[in-house]
Amino acid sequence: MTAPHPYYPYMPYAPVPVPRQPTSGLAIAALITAIAGLLFGWLFFGIPCIPALVLAHLAVSDTTPASGRRGRALAVAALAIAYPGIIIASVIVAMTLAPFL
Repeated sequence: MTAPHPYYPYMPYAPVPVPRQPTSGLAIAALITAIAGLLFGWLFFGIPCIPALVLAHLAVSDTTPASGRRGRALAVAALAIAYPGIIIASVIVAMTLAPFL
């Protein structure tokens, strides 16, 4: 008689965690400054939207598929918020300063 085999017929493998791609910090910063520029741009003459545009354009180029970084949608959303933010702030400032000219 032989002893029973101490191992299972197969060994189940533990699931291997797949590392997530890092999110671009430029994209996050661009979105935060774009939202701040939209909310408070009229107070600061639209100036917060300018860094948002710069950061968003840098983030779009930083989040190409070859770079392995996520956040392209955040950067595009920041662009979509910052451009109208500058326009709205410019109109509000122009309407505010028009009586003094």
